Amino acid sequence: MGYNLGRYQEKTFVYLLDGTKIKDMHKDARAFMRAIYGELDDEEIVRSEIINDFRKPDFYVIYKGEKKFISMKTGDSHTLHEENLESFIAFLSSLGVDNEALNLMRYLFWGDNTLDGSGERVFRQSTAVEYCPEIVKKFNEKMNADKTIIQKVIEKVTFDGKATDGIVADYIFHYEPNKVATVVSREQVLRYIQTKEWDFLDNPHIGPLQFAPKTVRKESKNYEFNRKRISIWWSRLFSDLTYIEQHYVVFKKGKAK
Repeated sequence: MGYNLGRYQEKTFVYLLDGTKIKDMHKDARAFMRAIYGELDDEEIVRSEIINDFRKPDFYVIYKGEKKFISMKTGDSHTLHEENLESFIAFLSSLGVDNEALNLMRYLFWGDNTLDGSGERVFRQSTAVEYCPEIVKKFNEKMNADKTIIQKVIEKVTFDGKATDGIVADYIFHYEPNKVATVVSREQVLRYIQTKEWDFLDNPHIGPLQFAPKTVRKESKNYEFNRKRISIWWSRLFSDLTYIEQHYVVFKKGKAK
């Protein structure tokens, strides 16, 4: 198994939290706790544990019996979600997205002038606006007209995944040791989505989210499986999280944060 820096950093941070009194915590861990719980009791012991299966939360933290699930982001990767294209399209359909928009997404995803990937690829998502500008324009108009749909998509790819048992992320935590960390709640993100426009994005997008096949390289491992999987990313995720934290403040326990 290859080395996974992100997983290592998650385990390292949980180690800083679990079984530790607030007053004895590393400054990064204490700042994280304050961002979520507000004013803290120095004598309280915190519990935390890694979540080992494939879910959006990477770990949970418990303070005074209040449990929160955390999705931790590290490094520069902006990818949030992957799943089979048709499964994701079924989800969009369940939100009320019409068939024209869904077929536009299929066309833009495959990039081969078909709706099912049976042709030879002639453009990528990054060049679609040059190859078929009117199709991109129509897709963007239809998929960005309803902020409620954008919010539901954001919730799925960022906080919920495919969870059916209620174990979903409450917060996004962007962290690298010895750097300024960012902690943003689901509520803050959804408020931001409700007030933001993404007209500046030329590529096909749903709010801040862009997409492409997981792979287009025929020589890659598991090509047939992975080419049917949609990879979804938030292209300015970390700068947007910093903006959200600073401008969409949540007040708790008499203190902002």
